Amino acid sequence: MEQNQANNRHSDYIQLDSSSTNILSHINPWIIVWWSAAFPGAGHLLLGIKLTAYILIVFELIVNNMANINDAIFLSMIGDFHGAKEVLEKKWFFGYMGIFVFSMYDGYRRTVELNKIYLLSYRTMNSGATSKISSWGRNFVDLSSPGLSLFWSFITPGTGAVLVTRIPAFIFALSWWGVTVINSHWFEGIYYTAIGDFEHAKVILEPQWLLFIPSIILFSMYYGYHDTIKENKAFKISQAKFFKENYQSPVFKKPI
Repeated sequence: MEQNQANNRHSDYIQLDSSSTNILSHINPWIIVWWSAAFPGAGHLLLGIKLTAYILIVFELIVNNMANINDAIFLSMIGDFHGAKEVLEKKWFFGYMGIFVFSMYDGYRRTVELNKIYLLSYRTMNSGATSKISSWGRNFVDLSSPGLSLFWSFITPGTGAVLVTRIPAFIFALSWWGVTVINSHWFEGIYYTAIGDFEHAKVILEPQWLLFIPSIILFSMYYGYHDTIKENKAFKISQAKFFKENYQSPVFKKPI
């Protein structure tokens, strides 16, 4: 009875449905702080706190554009500090900063707490179900290549999430990427650069949207790699638990 009550104090470290998987893992809180600073909401997405993550990412896209923060960063990078001060919308900027700092704080706080929950779940090997089939699709925890997740996430952000069955994250990332590349004229810029028309490329690119692209690409690569490693580890743990419960005799005498 006491053991059952203790187990109820924490959750299974794997939860999945036919279109997505959420796995607890131990992660450095400062990694979450870093990604939350690079793009508010990104750290929460790594933690599997998806609804909060999506809200924060949409907030970043809207308010950053309203405040012209990326334009100000771009002008500062080329030394036009007066232009940066002029282009910045102060009323939106100060509202943005509150959520920006909160995103880092909340990401750090939640990581510390989730690390504790993970340790409890790991020690009891309370894995939960590792496969799910419904009329919408099928999902199961298995081994995947982290390198492939990196590669496909670099080619098209979000596709690495498909390899580990994170369909909502894939749809959101693809929409996020699509809106950004359309408004930044990223592909047109690549085309004109490839044919040597650098002046046209500089004119057509939109810095306010362009500066989102490095964060999106790098985070998508890290997210795909991180979640693949996490799922591989969960697969090995659940496999070890299965073998221990079904194949190892409790009366087996160890040689030492």
